[in-house]
Amino acid sequence: MKVLMINGSPRKDGNTSIALEEMRKIFEAEGVETEIVRVGNQDVRGCIACGRCGVLHRCVFDDAVNALAPKFEAAGVDMLEVSGGVQYEGLQNILPSHSQKIGMNVYEASEIKKVVNIPVFVVGKINDVRYAADLVERGLVDGVSMGRPLLADPDLPKKAYENRFDDITPCGSCGGRCITPEDPHHPVCKCHINPLVGHEYDYPFNPTDKPKKVLVIGAGPGGMYTAVTAAERGHDVTVWEKSKQIGGQLNLAVVSPGKQEMCKWLTHLNYRAKKAGVKFEFKKEATVESVKEFAPDAVVVATGATPLIPTFIKGVGDYPIITTHDILSRKVTIPKGTVCILGGGEVACETAEMLMADARPNSFATTGSIGDVEVTLVEMQPQLMTGVCLPNRNIALASLRREGVKSYINSKVLEVTEHEVKIQHKDGTEEWLKGFDYIVLGLGSRKYDPLSEELKAFVPEVHVIGDAIKPGQSSDAMHQGFHVGYEL
Repeated sequence: MKVLMINGSPRKDGNTSIALEEMRKIFEAEGVETEIVRVGNQDVRGCIACGRCGVLHRCVFDDAVNALAPKFEAAGVDMLEVSGGVQYEGLQNILPSHSQKIGMNVYEASEIKKVVNIPVFVVGKINDVRYAADLVERGLVDGVSMGRPLLADPDLPKKAYENRFDDITPCGSCGGRCITPEDPHHPVCKCHINPLVGHEYDYPFNPTDKPKKVLVIGAGPGGMYTAVTAAERGHDVTVWEKSKQIGGQLNLAVVSPGKQEMCKWLTHLNYRAKKAGVKFEFKKEATVESVKEFAPDAVVVATGATPLIPTFIKGVGDYPIITTHDILSRKVTIPKGTVCILGGGEVACETAEMLMADARPNSFATTGSIGDVEVTLVEMQPQLMTGVCLPNRNIALASLRREGVKSYINSKVLEVTEHEVKIQHKDGTEEWLKGFDYIVLGLGSRKYDPLSEELKAFVPEVHVIGDAIKPGQSSDAMHQGFHVGYEL
């Protein structure tokens, strides 16, 4: 046996060195060979994308990285798993979510595999089992580790083995409840798309013995999950959607940079809905009269939310109103000018990101605006994007800083004109921000439920879910949709 000990501390005789020396004494007393490698005081170079590793099969910089992998093998390590990131570097490299590339550690793992003869596995934003299989078949790695995709669907390996790839519930790399618990003091692992995590035995699949005629009003994430769950249990389900497509506000969430993977949720729910026989009527506006004519046994109101128009702010309503929803849905485009976004939550910041991305002149400009658009955020909270998981928040804030987006935190909006915003700072001082071409409202949403109370007069069962109760995350709507669909 040989023990390889790695000292990552830059201090020559620090606590880490003392601890490792004590361990060395114990090992040597038992006749175990040891080796201590110090990397904390070495110049470990970052990648400069020179491409020489493809020729040399090692990094062009002859530093500790080239020497360590063979030492692991010599010490008797049976397998290497390549991950990335350390705590001080940012959680986005440890728990890759939005804006991180697919298979972000594959290149490093493939290079390590070239200098060792033991299996090399890789982990890090590998959500598709077909992509994972391709990495192995091409000889880049010997295996792939998957974590969060197994929360989304614990049956992923079985479904893949049976070639049922469309049946796999996809991980959308959302950085949601699997990373950020609802209650930090009582952390419970959950999944955005899979409400059964931790409750698999509480909700066994039981086909209904009393099929009902169910009407779901709204095809957002919550409405879709209700429809899918109810139809799979054997109910006769129809969905009315006033727009021309499914998705609701999730269609707005996925347009901001880096969030496109969440489109997979809608594709999957649509697949399950059609497989279960759910009927859809698009551009169908639900009214009391039309519901009465339809005569359902149960109605699920999933009508979502509308942008909050803060009439309590002086001046709001006196001028044309633009909301973040208008921009994300492309109802309004801002090709140039100065923009002030009232609000600094997730939606407001993603709107700022999209405005700056639109300002890039061409595909060669990967960072920085051409100067056609300038964005300022005004947020009442002490920070931007409160409640967003750290990996996603860190990346988004870094992007905003890189793009030159200005922000005012701890600042309350008191008044607006067509081109000016009056704010009050934390210390009570007031300031006019001037010279804006556009003022955009991004102060949240309010529930939209115009029907449920009237429907209760003649529909045996009326359920309200998601943003129609209280604006929240898409996971809230989907989880509520599952429970309603299961209990029908």
